[in-house]
Amino acid sequence: MTALLTLLLLFGLLVVVPLLIVKVVFSVLIGLITLPFRLLGLGARVLGALFVGVGKLAAAAIGVVAAVVGLFVALIVAPLLPLLLVAGFVWVIVQLLQPRPIRRF
Repeated sequence: MTALLTLLLLFGLLVVVPLLIVKVVFSVLIGLITLPFRLLGLGARVLGALFVGVGKLAAAAIGVVAAVVGLFVALIVAPLLPLLLVAGFVWVIVQLLQPRPIRRF
C-alpha cells in the first residue's frame, strides 16, 4: 500500500513539476513581451498627469487674475462710474462744439 502511494506521489511529481516549470517560463516570457507596453503606459499616465497638473495650474492662474480684475472693477471702477459717465458726456459735447479743420488734398 505504501509502495503504491509512493509510486503515485513520484508520478505526480514527474507530471506536476514540469508543468509548473512550463507555467513559470511562459509567465516570464509573457511578462518580458508585455514589459515595453507597460512602460509606455506608465509614461503616458505620467505625461497625462503632468498635462493635467499644468492645466489645473493655468486654470487657477486665470481664476486668480479674473478675481483680481473683478475686485478692481468692484472697488474702484464701479464707484467712479457716474463720474466717468459725466466726464464722457462733457467730452462728447466739447468734441461736437469744436469746429472741424478743413482738409485740402
